[in-house]
Amino acid sequence: MNDVMYQVGVQIGAYLVLTILILFALNWMTNGFLFPAIRVKLSRGKKILVSVRGIGGSYYRACKITGGFLKYKDTEKNTHLVSIDNSSFIDHIGGTKAITVDEQTDIILSPDLKGGEGFDGVKYENLYLRALMSPNSEDKIMKLILIVAIIAAGASALALWLIYNNGHTLTQILELSQKAAGAVI
Repeated sequence: MNDVMYQVGVQIGAYLVLTILILFALNWMTNGFLFPAIRVKLSRGKKILVSVRGIGGSYYRACKITGGFLKYKDTEKNTHLVSIDNSSFIDHIGGTKAITVDEQTDIILSPDLKGGEGFDGVKYENLYLRALMSPNSEDKIMKLILIVAIIAAGASALALWLIYNNGHTLTQILELSQKAAGAVI
């Protein structure tokens, strides 16, 4: 019985290795289409296949459409965020829902390869963050007013201290002058 189980295990292992090699060969021959297409099919409509046309050739990614934007990562792991106008840009490649995107301009291409409007969400997101994080001009004015108020309060305190010291000195001079005038009389 052990010899039979050993032979079955060898057969299963051989077929498994052969199947894995065939899948990797098919993925290589289809330029990376197979594994993203399988991910899209297994997601049951939650993901869509993106065919990205770049300078070096086309490659495929499985991604989601959220809030009217298509978000995918390129080969260098940079995130691209592209707005999608309507469903007329969705095509079928190999029986899988797909969208074609031009990598250079971030424009979604229709099935006849005419472009829609481009929108680089990552670039605009960076601009929005810079605008939100930039110092406000009102803050500069408030800081200037605060500095002037602190200087004025310090000057007022110094003036009051000088008046107090001079007043105390004047009081002592008046007292001395009255004592001197009283002693002379």
